[in-house]
Amino acid sequence: MKKQIFPVIWTTTGLLVGLLVGTLMTAAFSYKPQYDYNQVVAMAGETPVTRGELAEQVIFKYGTRMLNDDIRRSAFIKEAARTAGITVSDADVDQRIADYKNLVQQYADLPELVGSKLQMDALPAWLLQDQFRVELLAEQLMHVDFTPAEMDKEVDEMYTNRMESFRKPALADLTLIVCTDENQAWQLHKRLKSGENPEVLSAKYSAFDAIKNIKGRIGWVPRSQMNPELAKAVFSPRNGTGLKPGEFTDVIQYDWPVDFKMVDGQAKVTQTETNYVIIYVNGMVPMKMTPKKEVLPVLQMLVRTTETANRLKDRDWFTKAEKTIPWKRVRLLADPQAKPEVTEDTTDDPTNPGNLIKGQ
Repeated sequence: MKKQIFPVIWTTTGLLVGLLVGTLMTAAFSYKPQYDYNQVVAMAGETPVTRGELAEQVIFKYGTRMLNDDIRRSAFIKEAARTAGITVSDADVDQRIADYKNLVQQYADLPELVGSKLQMDALPAWLLQDQFRVELLAEQLMHVDFTPAEMDKEVDEMYTNRMESFRKPALADLTLIVCTDENQAWQLHKRLKSGENPEVLSAKYSAFDAIKNIKGRIGWVPRSQMNPELAKAVFSPRNGTGLKPGEFTDVIQYDWPVDFKMVDGQAKVTQTETNYVIIYVNGMVPMKMTPKKEVLPVLQMLVRTTETANRLKDRDWFTKAEKTIPWKRVRLLADPQAKPEVTEDTTDDPTNPGNLIKGQ
């Protein structure tokens, strides 16, 4: 079998279902896909934005793209499974969801990164279950199966190749003092040595309001999210042993990025400003590796889903499905409660809702 390793957070069908780290932890498991369209999802001052506004505008602007790509692929798998007499039990779907929960649970207690909050919008249970049902149907369509010996070998390789996915990074709870003048920075360094509070010093002397306003406290930060030079000063100043709580770095000259431009889809720094940084450590948590035996069901799941995705791609399955499974679009109604005549929609672009009801 091919050894192509895909990212950990994904589904075999390539459907981008928005399952970010921790999403499944917050999902409300209800089989009834009923929502209050008046639910407020955002506020502009005292002006609300409702779920209905969000849903209908997203459907109108992006529905065609989603329907012609991700959702069509999912429907092809369902139809191919139906005609082949392939079914998946609810118990199997629930077990796959539980395995996925086991995966994301490893990251559920990671702190927010450098003051930026990762918003995780959970899918409703019925859609979540549908996505994993498609995943399991695809496995059967591709006849993905392993002997115990084959699975043991694949699991070992998956764990080795994806080791980063099962490693919680080292974390440090940090306070920053940022100066534009090196002499001032060394003066503040002396004051820290004499026992002064780093937050008080940062709030008064840091060069940027964004740092001053939070008293320099950026909170818990994974090593992997830090600039390598700064991370080394915090986590590896003594042959790999990090600073202890209450300790701080010497003054570090650091070229702070102040302007960017996009080059080939990547943000490139175009202008920097030299600053002098002192990093005070409030707390430190070492890297932790999750033992293989604790994530064995997760590894088995990833082996199966990876092999399924590889076979779908290698056999050009979706291209062939397009030639054998009819695909028809019908016009989307502006009023979902109305029952006008439904006509086939062969256009690629959204149509003005006023023209979708016969006679208007």
